[in-house]
Amino acid sequence: MRRWLRSLVECQQRDGSLHYRPLLFVLLVLMASIAVPSIATAKARYALVVGVGGYRDASGLNRLAAPPSDAESMKAALSATGVDFVVDMLQDKEAGDKTVFEAALAKFLARVQADDEVLFYFSGHGFHVPDRGNFFLLPDAKAQQAYIQGLGASASREFDTQDKKDKAYQKWITDTAISEELLEKSISARKPSVIILIADACRNLIGKTKGAALVTSGISLPGELPSGTFRLYSASPGQISFDGEERADKKANRSDEGRDDKDEAKEKSTDKKTSRAEPSLFTRVLFQQLQIPKLEINDMFARLKIDVREQARNRGGLQVPAFSDSPDASRFYFRQNGTFGGELQALCVSAPRELAQLRYGVAAGSISRDVLEKKRVDLAPCGEEYSSEIDKLLRLESQGAGALSTSTNNQLADISKIDDPLKICDVFATSPFDPNRPPDSSSVDVQKIALESLDNAQNRKTFVGQLQRIIDACEKAVKSRDRVARYKFNLARSYYAQATLAEAKLDRVAALIQASAYYQEAVDLGYVAAYNDLAVMLQNGEFYTVSEGALPRALPRDYKKAGAYLQRGADLGHVVALYNLGIAYKNGDYGFDASVSSASADKGQMTSAIRENRAYRYLSQAAEMGYVPAMVETALLLHYWPNTPYNPKRVVELLEAAAARGSWEAMYQLGVVYRDGSPFLRVGDYYVTGLDPDPNEAVVWFARSAEAGDIRAQTRVAGMLLDGDGLPAAQPDAAGRYLRLAAETGDNDAQMRLADRMRDGKISFRPRADGKYDGGGAEIYGLYMSAFLRGKTEAGLHLARLFRGGFPADRPSDAIPRSADAAARLLWATIEKVRTADPASDDANPELEILASVELIKMYDAGEAKGVGGPDFISQDQINQLRSDYGDISRLTYVLTQAVDTVNCRGRNYWVMIWDGKTNTLPTDAQFDWFERRFKCKELSAREREEAERDAQKDSEKSKQGKIKEADLGVPKKTRDIFKHEFDAARQEQKEKEKSNSSDKTKVKSFVDRIVSLVSKKKSN
Repeated sequence: MRRWLRSLVECQQRDGSLHYRPLLFVLLVLMASIAVPSIATAKARYALVVGVGGYRDASGLNRLAAPPSDAESMKAALSATGVDFVVDMLQDKEAGDKTVFEAALAKFLARVQADDEVLFYFSGHGFHVPDRGNFFLLPDAKAQQAYIQGLGASASREFDTQDKKDKAYQKWITDTAISEELLEKSISARKPSVIILIADACRNLIGKTKGAALVTSGISLPGELPSGTFRLYSASPGQISFDGEERADKKANRSDEGRDDKDEAKEKSTDKKTSRAEPSLFTRVLFQQLQIPKLEINDMFARLKIDVREQARNRGGLQVPAFSDSPDASRFYFRQNGTFGGELQALCVSAPRELAQLRYGVAAGSISRDVLEKKRVDLAPCGEEYSSEIDKLLRLESQGAGALSTSTNNQLADISKIDDPLKICDVFATSPFDPNRPPDSSSVDVQKIALESLDNAQNRKTFVGQLQRIIDACEKAVKSRDRVARYKFNLARSYYAQATLAEAKLDRVAALIQASAYYQEAVDLGYVAAYNDLAVMLQNGEFYTVSEGALPRALPRDYKKAGAYLQRGADLGHVVALYNLGIAYKNGDYGFDASVSSASADKGQMTSAIRENRAYRYLSQAAEMGYVPAMVETALLLHYWPNTPYNPKRVVELLEAAAARGSWEAMYQLGVVYRDGSPFLRVGDYYVTGLDPDPNEAVVWFARSAEAGDIRAQTRVAGMLLDGDGLPAAQPDAAGRYLRLAAETGDNDAQMRLADRMRDGKISFRPRADGKYDGGGAEIYGLYMSAFLRGKTEAGLHLARLFRGGFPADRPSDAIPRSADAAARLLWATIEKVRTADPASDDANPELEILASVELIKMYDAGEAKGVGGPDFISQDQINQLRSDYGDISRLTYVLTQAVDTVNCRGRNYWVMIWDGKTNTLPTDAQFDWFERRFKCKELSAREREEAERDAQKDSEKSKQGKIKEADLGVPKKTRDIFKHEFDAARQEQKEKEKSNSSDKTKVKSFVDRIVSLVSKKKSN
């Protein structure tokens, strides 16, 4: 194959660009025209949204709490202005069985015309039937055991083997469930330009799986997709999807006016039916992504995968969404434009600085893969040039380029002084991590040249010329030493670096064709270092196959084959392969997690434990070999992951060793470790002592990382400087410097803090280019809006308040004019972001939703809800609901929870908000739940636990047990019960007065009155 390629491809360097023989040029143009589809223009958008959770009790299937909320959330997101789908929604009753569903589907499809865009969404249980594809289960579905038992004793005897039972059940599923394949054919028959299939399936209720019947087969992506089709699944094969957390449904619990005892009894008997849940993890994150303008569906999936994976990990499980699209699928955007105006400008103004920082970080060996992946999707709406550049950095990092400066000397030999092509190839093209490289090879190779070229466009022509000379030398080395695998590997690396530098698509494809051929030959010869790099090409969909007389063809991403090559490289001891394999297990990539099976109900936990142990095994091996990124990742596994050996001392040793090699990622993580301390470890009835928090050490390490260039550290150290944490006194001026550095490089927390201080006149703003005075309005708007779009919920609330009055207040600028419309839209968006944020994050703080709701009520009462020549910004139904939820907002009160009773969470005080609403929902429950999740109140350090134990000894009942209960951590049940008792008593008193029809004008003691009185009484005692 190589000889055929050499006869076909003749290229030479002319003025920094590649030129090809006419035949190859025509072939590559043809390939490019096939690979780059046009953007389709649709006439209309239609979506069918299905949420099925009410599986019957005797079915053997878990009832699911989230699907009703999932369906409602998706309907709201898809029908929103700017997304503009016409949405039909089916829930349990409307999709009761296959006949009912098919009638609804036919009605839905009757409106679809050729070239329309069609989306189908399903939330519920899924099942994969071999050779028949995926099936979505309707409310009348059953688990296999329940189905067999339902056939009766005689029929059951007919299926006397497991194989017969399996086949009978699979046949029944195909007859009664929704076939994804047939569904897609029905949609395709209408000839839409785009088909999007989204399945939030293969789920069980996390935390309630023991003893339950499981749908173990789940669903899986098909091997091939029809034209113009996108598929998005909530989990990879073998995984479960996190269901939503149950909550009291405000819509089901309205005002109690006119209710009697029968109504109350009826409500108690139907509590389970009126209980609702937040949307599932997958749908909640998907809802967030649908709000982002100019986010192409492939980039949306990348962002979705990262967020779902991280939040599932925080819950102690594994969930990695799966995605595929047809090769000729058009680029697709759910939302082309923003909701508020100026979003993309605000979001992308810092993009050039962010990209420059990433280039510098990779070259310095101090940017982790997680950071690169997150930044790629953050900047995707800003233009393909940003995601393309970060893709190049990711490719180089996965081949070891991110560790060069921290592991080797950077001295570059003078290529002009070397004449021997074999020497040039060995000196410049060999990998520093190649165990078979010559001892006198250079420490800086073609990857370093590629990195310097990306960071220095002015000298790119020089770098390209230098790289071409290395390629020419390696070509001669391969020709003269045809059986030496090292030269083929070096040549492949050189072509891959050339593909990274190529600005024209044709140049890049030509280089990838050559890299594919030489990497494959090196692997065929068993060259250890080649396995990792070939795996990288396969996982990125960059590998080209060539057969005699045929056109080179790009293979689709092949994760299975890539994983096999990576495993082989790791087994042979290649340090970068060990690192990449460890990362793959850590993140659930390549489907490695699906290979682990368990018959127990705790399948998800079992899979996670084995997967984490394998991640630790490979990463720790790479760390022992001195690979700096592996040192950091191993330390993080030891520090945070529950199924890896617990060794706080080793965590610090690894991070300090990596920091000594210049890794600012290690410096930042040391700051985090010393700021938070190490979590306790339970071993039977004992707890292993970890590291106590040390703010003095934390600020030192954050400052070192910040000075090196880490924007997260810059934000952290700014916060500590503002608070004087770990310092003799606060240093606001120094804090302002770090805040601006981090804000200008895209950190959303720094952006909001900087905008806050500019708003309050504590930091000077930059004058506008047009010379107009606006009090910093333009800069403040850009900072708040960028922070809000990047997920900082509180920034939306702050900006909405400015729009309500205008900024500056004395003469509002054109950047932030007085606009009730803009204020209301931002407040509604803030409420939605709180509800869809990671439940354990600051952005999910219920206080933000409460304050935004109160602001909307104030606007309505002040007559600011009227649109000019259009509908009201706040409808009567909306305001009625808000008043029902929050009552008289002038009575809304902050109460220190500890003033009511005990709270055990690292000595934290918590001010909870209370009010007198008209719903049955206790105001404090959601706030207490968030507080415990956010500050990990159930995960005290050993010292904190010992202090809590001593406090418990003072209570005679607790002292009998000799140790504190988990229920006593956070906001204990006893404390919660006090609030609930006063809430129930206030409502009961109100009901009794309404029933008595008494003329007694004595005021009923409300919930707020009772809590305030209780606090006052405790103070007086």
